Amino acid sequence: MAFAVNPENHDFVSPNSLHDSWLVHWNVSEQLAGEKKQRRSIQIDVCLLGSRHDRHIILKYGNVRSHSIARAETDTLGGHGDLLVHELRLMREGLFAHEILFSRGTVFLVEFRDFEHRVELLS
Repeated sequence: MAFAVNPENHDFVSPNSLHDSWLVHWNVSEQLAGEKKQRRSIQIDVCLLGSRHDRHIILKYGNVRSHSIARAETDTLGGHGDLLVHELRLMREGLFAHEILFSRGTVFLVEFRDFEHRVELLS
């Protein structure tokens, strides 16, 4: 997976790093699939405001097998805070997991088969 091996996505000083970005949205939707559109698959679209606030980092997870959001009960400030760390793991052949931890204790976890990543500069 190109995203995992690109150091620009993990270097804390890179403007394309997820570190210190803010969550704009985390959208979960169901997509129709199959010849007769009888199967449905889950897709998650994520938009993060980059740490320099000059770009959006877009993540798209397709063929999602599972997903969860755990929010720290002790947080009274609202919001999720800055993205602290993220880990991308190979679960088994063709199945990946991406775990994302925010500074206020929220953890996002998604297991997926398909992944897209892009960066959009803000004008």
